[in-house]
Amino acid sequence: MSDVLRNEIKKYIKETKSLLFCDSKTLKSFLKDFENDVVDFADDNGVADIQQIIEHFGTPDQVARGFFETTNLRKIKKRLQIKQYILCGVISALLIWAVCLTFLAVDGHNEHSGTFVDSTNNAIIIHTVHVKK
Repeated sequence: MSDVLRNEIKKYIKETKSLLFCDSKTLKSFLKDFENDVVDFADDNGVADIQQIIEHFGTPDQVARGFFETTNLRKIKKRLQIKQYILCGVISALLIWAVCLTFLAVDGHNEHSGTFVDSTNNAIIIHTVHVKK
């Protein structure tokens, strides 16, 4: 198989991939099998150009429609929902963490009492700070 045909096959697979919307596990599995089928067909039949592959397998649009007709869409939907739940959980945890961190910083600032040394202009001044609630 020529390098030109290999590049055309990669473009064909990439264009097909762009038309598929599903979870990554299903997508990777399908694309791996599809690419193997295309390469095997090209090798076994001495394919010279991408048109012969398109005539045999169909356009990327036709391949995508065939994928959705034969795939269990409920399974894909369930996997996508699980990812959404995980993402929402992570975002919620980060928001709670940020609110708690902000509360602790503000609370710590409000309750701070102490001394600090100001040594500007060669004079040492000791300040005592007391913050009331």
